Amino acid sequence: MAQRTRPADAVGRLAKMHAHESITVEDAAHLIGRTPDYVRALVANCLLGVDDNGMVESASVMRYCRQGGDPYKTRGLEVGLRLPEPEIGAWRSLFDKCWMCGRKVYLEIHHIERRSQAARRGEYDIEENWFLACERCHSMSLATMAHREQLAYKWRFDKCGWETLDEFLERWLRIRDPHMRAPERVTDEDILSSYVELFDWEHEPGWYRE
Repeated sequence: MAQRTRPADAVGRLAKMHAHESITVEDAAHLIGRTPDYVRALVANCLLGVDDNGMVESASVMRYCRQGGDPYKTRGLEVGLRLPEPEIGAWRSLFDKCWMCGRKVYLEIHHIERRSQAARRGEYDIEENWFLACERCHSMSLATMAHREQLAYKWRFDKCGWETLDEFLERWLRIRDPHMRAPERVTDEDILSSYVELFDWEHEPGWYRE
């Protein structure tokens, strides 16, 4: 693995490249002293921006370097982060902020129902189970948050195209209970009660998906 480039060195390298507004993945990898796959992982995790042509934005490279780089060092990126599948990557691009605190950096996808609780392998990795949070909220707040509260956030910011909460909730419940043997494990009343507790009904967030 290449040695991580110091921010000052990266700034100097970009200056020599005439401070282009966007650069190739390979040039970005050279700037931060990493492999192209590492850069693609940063892009996939919203730590580096890309333009309409898929070129890496130089400003985002500089911002990443000035922040010290490697924010996921303790979370696996140092040894190679698995890139999101196309579907989950497309879903992630719909949002640009943590649903809990509004931060725009170090965003991660949290699974409301854990993989170990899913009835079938892979069944937990569906749109109704995805929750967008920053690293801090993911590791702290969500670790102990009840499902009813997590689902209140989910219903507020991403209804996944469902017209009613009942339909959405049934799809989520089937991750763990495909035959709906415990349909009242979490109810729509639970979620709406948490919604009232968590949010001001009259406040429109302005960055949710219907």
